[in-house]
Amino acid sequence: MGATKESVAFSIGMMLWECLTLKIPFGEYEAEVAGQKIVNGERPNLEAIKKQTLKAIIKGCIAGETAERYSMSALKREFIQLFPPGAVMLTISDAVDYDEPSVQDQTQYRTGPESQSITNP
Repeated sequence: MGATKESVAFSIGMMLWECLTLKIPFGEYEAEVAGQKIVNGERPNLEAIKKQTLKAIIKGCIAGETAERYSMSALKREFIQLFPPGAVMLTISDAVDYDEPSVQDQTQYRTGPESQSITNP
């Protein structure tokens, strides 16, 4: 079985946790035991992560129920919100899940608290 969107979100959350804590999730256990803990619903402790936005992103990635995990487009939007206004230009390929049809041919520029949408020709 290959990777799913939900498993990719989980992996991103675990890698983000590892980057922020400089620890390996469940590193004190052998791989088989760590895997079983994850399957049984255990998650790494988030107490060491002080920035609430990053903690919320990790929670949304490693949620126990796969349906509660971020879609890739939602995860991208969360990360983009961490950038200062005006620093990011989004295109449809960057901001929309192809399996979640929505806006067609739009480019969004973050210029401040609100974004402007410009329809491409």
